[in-house]
Amino acid sequence: MRTSRLPFLLCVALAGLVAGTRTARGQALRSSPDGLGPAARFEEPTGVAVAPDGTVYVVDPGQETIRKITPAGLVSTLAGSTYQSGDDDGPGPLARFRSPTALALAPDGTLYVADNGNHTIRAISPAGVVSTLAGTARKEGLVNGTGPAARFAVSTGIAVGPNGTLYVVGGYYIRQINLRTRAVTTLRPRMETRGLDPEQVQYAATHYNFHGVAVGPDGTLFLADDVSGVVRQLTRAGRLSILAGEVGAGALDAGYVPAGRVAAAGVGVPRGIAVGPNGTLYVVGGYYIRQVSPAGEVRTLAGQEDARGSADGLGPAARFEEPAGVAVAPDGTVYVADAWSQTIRRITPEGVVSTLAGTARVLPVAREAPLPPPLPDAEERVYTYVEKMPELPGMGTDRSPSAILGPLAAAVQQRLVLPPGTPAGVVVVRFTVRPAGAIRDATIFRGLTSAADAAVLAAVAQLPLFRPGVQNGRPVAVSLLLPVKVGQP
Repeated sequence: MRTSRLPFLLCVALAGLVAGTRTARGQALRSSPDGLGPAARFEEPTGVAVAPDGTVYVVDPGQETIRKITPAGLVSTLAGSTYQSGDDDGPGPLARFRSPTALALAPDGTLYVADNGNHTIRAISPAGVVSTLAGTARKEGLVNGTGPAARFAVSTGIAVGPNGTLYVVGGYYIRQINLRTRAVTTLRPRMETRGLDPEQVQYAATHYNFHGVAVGPDGTLFLADDVSGVVRQLTRAGRLSILAGEVGAGALDAGYVPAGRVAAAGVGVPRGIAVGPNGTLYVVGGYYIRQVSPAGEVRTLAGQEDARGSADGLGPAARFEEPAGVAVAPDGTVYVADAWSQTIRRITPEGVVSTLAGTARVLPVAREAPLPPPLPDAEERVYTYVEKMPELPGMGTDRSPSAILGPLAAAVQQRLVLPPGTPAGVVVVRFTVRPAGAIRDATIFRGLTSAADAAVLAAVAQLPLFRPGVQNGRPVAVSLLLPVKVGQP
């Protein structure tokens, strides 16, 4: 008699639902990442928006989804399907995203999503239907045009302006989209250099990255520049100037530039930015949340510059892992996407921090799957900022710019052999990590002495193979600028 395998297969399926399944990412996937407050699960929330009624929307590139949180903390999936990437439009659960990074809420209730991996800008209607506003899936570039004719490269920040314009930033570029015509254009601002010394002017002209964007009531753009370490403002007349921070000072915290600068109004390594109801800016990056007044005065709302973690509390007693996105409600409540703690945090106007949804680090750290081969032109195109920066084996799972360069400088120092009498100072070395992980084109960007410079180059040459930088799921070439302290004070 032939025995049916159906009962056996049902048992296997039920066991998978109870124990959880393994995804291609290697993460433990529970039957539902949705739930109330701490029962909900996030993987890497990087963007957040808040509606006037207190509903919070979250973009989670780790799970490829857009989530919705009620004021009571009930989390549901608005669009996309957990760990299912793609570019399909359609009703919420049938739509697919590929590494979405940021989102913005329009007054009519439409959500706009920077779908970075697809190189498109998506729209989610109040009814939850997803469509593609601009760009064509998997077609990368920097081309102006209407709707699908436009091309996008890296998109890390998005904001809705008061005049029916959507702004998208990433890398060196500021794009604007007319929401009525879907026409995409690129802004060409004039950089204001008054008050900068010649070295800062050179640095500001070659080292910047617009990671986040917010729009003021008068149409002024506020830009979080996480490479120069400043908050910039772009007027409607097209003039770009620095509102807070000092060029290179915040980037020093991430290891981008040599020591010797002190932040005039430190904003660290700003990534996310939002405008509050009274015109105050809220800036996230590093391990703290900072406020910037319209006059450029900076104060810390919560967290501490040199203390990371995931703890609720009042102001400096609270801890953040690495906040990436921020939004402000009309009543002044601040919401933060704390990417590396996998939680959504809430901060009252008085600075009291609580966890709205998620539980810190519930999901186990995944062992990364093997990368596909690089594209044919991977050696020719060299990036300065990518989704996952290069790192040496054993450096951990945090591959953000603010996390990799300190350990990398320490690895160079361990291999450093200096001649006696080398003066104390900093040597800045530039090199490219190839898609296969090897180093090429190591040069001295800023030297100290010929002997110290040669010693640093020799130490860099001894570094082992890197885990390469990753952009859109593929290994790419990435240029790094690394300050290395040498000598004895």
